[in-house]
Amino acid sequence: MIYRSITRLISYLDRRLIYKFAYWHARVFSLICRWTAVPLQLPSYPLEVMGLHFPNPVGLAAGFDRDGSLFPGIACAGFGFVEIGTINSDSEKDPDEELTAIARSLQQAGIRSLPADQSVARPLIGISMGSMRDQPDERSVADFLKGMAALWRHADYLVVNLSRPGSLARTMVTDNRELPGLLKEIKQAHTVLTVNSGRKVPLIIKLAIDYRQENIALPDAITVAGELGFDGVLAAFEKWPCRASVNQCVRELSATISPLSLIAVGGIRSAEDARQTIEAGAALVQLFTTLTEQGPLQTRRMITRLTELSAERVDF
Repeated sequence: MIYRSITRLISYLDRRLIYKFAYWHARVFSLICRWTAVPLQLPSYPLEVMGLHFPNPVGLAAGFDRDGSLFPGIACAGFGFVEIGTINSDSEKDPDEELTAIARSLQQAGIRSLPADQSVARPLIGISMGSMRDQPDERSVADFLKGMAALWRHADYLVVNLSRPGSLARTMVTDNRELPGLLKEIKQAHTVLTVNSGRKVPLIIKLAIDYRQENIALPDAITVAGELGFDGVLAAFEKWPCRASVNQCVRELSATISPLSLIAVGGIRSAEDARQTIEAGAALVQLFTTLTEQGPLQTRRMITRLTELSAERVDF
């Protein structure tokens, strides 16, 4: 209650301050959880997606914990998985000091080589990879390949983020000729890393789906990703007026991309919102604004309530 009152007050001053306040609140929460000897207990509704075992279907979206410094403490907010990033690589920098710093930060946060054995439930780690190039050309391909090689051993799954504002990849049209080549080269490098490491790291693409483009054919990225053997699509729903319209798009999109897994993010503020989106066809959902506006404890209550609702429907 106090947290919501503070964020409401801050919102009258500057919306950007809400995120800063929420981040530092989450940081303190994360540190307390790290120092506490009590074992991590996640709200449990286990499921298997992309060959991975998730403790529950709710994750923290990329953008909040950009460098992994909040992990693993932030998982105490109930998240079944945490997505770090987006981490932008620059293939023209050697060494890439920012990428090196991120890798060091992940190691310091305890995100080292992850075991293939998932017999013990734990929050999973996704890493969102990006490129600062606006055009999906050879340089952006090189950026993604560099990031994937550097971050491979830290991730349970990797995200090719095509949703950066200003990027042509964000609003790909069906006649874009560069897109298939970009995704093909990334997938080929992914296959090589899988063979060389002896470990499969699912690879997905992230697309922004703007409500104003609802009636436009979905980007070629979805079709190409399916043909090349990507593992899933992360759809970021932006500026949508209501959950009903989002869930309808989720329903259509999940049917279109099958058998790829669909992860949905955008506008989920309650357990009921998450439940409806999952029932519409999303394998997993992500939160961002909920954590910002409600804080870690209320977010945990929301995720716990979702797992209860899910269990009730199974029992029914």
